[in-house]
Amino acid sequence: MANEDLKTQLDSAIKNFTKNRITILEQAAKDGGQAAVKKTNEKFDELKAAYTDLLKNDLKKTDDQFKKLIADAGAQISKLDQSITKLDKSLFGTMLDDTILQVKKVNGTDKAVADVKKTDDKTKKA
Repeated sequence: MANEDLKTQLDSAIKNFTKNRITILEQAAKDGGQAAVKKTNEKFDELKAAYTDLLKNDLKKTDDQFKKLIADAGAQISKLDQSITKLDKSLFGTMLDDTILQVKKVNGTDKAVADVKKTDDKTKKA
């Protein structure tokens, strides 16, 4: 958890510097002139770079995990697609056994209309 503590401290220092930047740079100018202002800005840049490096390292650590998650998701999508294709073929085949699709003019436009040719025992009338 040392990295987390360091990130927290760096983040706090960066925020404090940003919030008090004018006061800090004015004091640096009084204490050491333009060279002190330049050095103070360089130190601030180093703080930001260190914080950014810590964030990049965290991302690198999780990069492999995300790559694996993406690969696993892709594999699951492929399996799901295969299942849907099989189910679709199965349902479509059954539908063709029970139904003839016809294109008819309905209100001036071509519409696919299902014409049921086969019924089960429950729908037959005596």
